[in-house]
Amino acid sequence: KQHVAACRALNDYAGDHKFKDGEGVEHSIARGPITTDGNGEKRAYGHIITGQQHALVCISAVTGMPIAIWHDQISCIRCSLKLTQLMKDGEVERVQDLSAADLSHEGTCYRNSKHSPASAEENAMASLAEYLLVDPKTGKIRPDDEAILGDFVIADGDTRGPLRFISRQAELVGDSWKGKAQYCPDIGHFIKCISNALFTLANKNTELRGKNLLEPVRIKVLVSDILKYIRDYGADYKAYVSTDKSKLDEARARCLRRIENLIHHHCGDHGGCEMGDCKYLQIEDEIVAQYTEEFGDSKSREEIIALKLMDIREKYADNSRFSGMSMSMGQNARKKVLGAIFSRITPDCIDRVCLCLSSNPCENFFSVLVKYTSGKRVYLGKKDGWEVRLNFVAASKSNNRLTDEIRADLNIKETSFVREKSTNLKLKRKAYQAAYKKSEGCKKRRTLQ
Repeated sequence: KQHVAACRALNDYAGDHKFKDGEGVEHSIARGPITTDGNGEKRAYGHIITGQQHALVCISAVTGMPIAIWHDQISCIRCSLKLTQLMKDGEVERVQDLSAADLSHEGTCYRNSKHSPASAEENAMASLAEYLLVDPKTGKIRPDDEAILGDFVIADGDTRGPLRFISRQAELVGDSWKGKAQYCPDIGHFIKCISNALFTLANKNTELRGKNLLEPVRIKVLVSDILKYIRDYGADYKAYVSTDKSKLDEARARCLRRIENLIHHHCGDHGGCEMGDCKYLQIEDEIVAQYTEEFGDSKSREEIIALKLMDIREKYADNSRFSGMSMSMGQNARKKVLGAIFSRITPDCIDRVCLCLSSNPCENFFSVLVKYTSGKRVYLGKKDGWEVRLNFVAASKSNNRLTDEIRADLNIKETSFVREKSTNLKLKRKAYQAAYKKSEGCKKRRTLQ
């Protein structure tokens, strides 16, 4: 309800979406931006999700508070004990011969999904889309002050989950909602994908890696400039999207042109650069102006540049990044680099990317969860320990005074024991480090042999 009220209170709110459901009941449902992300109980090398559980969190992009959590678990301690007992008694030889009825047991079964944690996110997104609109108890559309339509779904671009979310809500609402919601990639993840693509390109092509080519520092500068150009276009997009389509088209073309010229700029070709983006053109313009002021305008700009070329290059080397050294790439090599960049930045997607939206609230949610699961080192895959911690993090994100209220309800007095113990431990560690730095052993290790 907080998300719905906050969306309707926005100054630029587009208005509720009104439709009739299959029973002919009219609804007026709030639309608003949401951010989603999924994570597993633990990860293996290469950040591959492993373990027995997966969680998808949906957070309001307006209030920053969690809206819903979708939890998938494929293991149960009671099912495992039942299986062990059947194998001990000799009633089963192969696990494949078992049915669900054979593993029936007393008490709660913690297994609630058949989807592996590595592939559960897409199905969870579809289920979450339905959960935000339909009350699972009644099977009907939620009341207008509870139902949520996600018009902007902000998420990492590593799965098709956001598209499944949008498609499922369009199925439930009807044709009136088709085409009105869109997926917006997380800007940090989007830029990281471009960076990874350039590193991969350099690793696979020997002619692109090495000194004055796609070095790590050079790639970092490239993606930083690309992000700057996208942010600049984002300001133009917000200014012209609803007022002047022709100016918006010009701003989009300019952004793509600046990104393309960026590679040529780093290769020493400044013919397509804009004055505000290129230090070389700025220095060139400055030296031409100085010469004209001193000797008059008897020579053309091209003649002055040819005459002062060494001075321009020397000053550029003193004031530019990489000391004026450009990448040694031919046209074919530049095409490969531009291909890797523009396979991700297209005219179709840049209007969504330029909004520079972020799913960091979801990342922060899982960071807090890791704190309570001991860095994913404690195995919580057989019972509901991980799910309980999920709910606790969601509750604490919604209420900053949650633990204080729980202590008050349970009549537990707050003490400073834990805080004092942590402070003393930090002081002890700092004292040890200070003493070690003064020791002869430390000085000897820091001495060049």
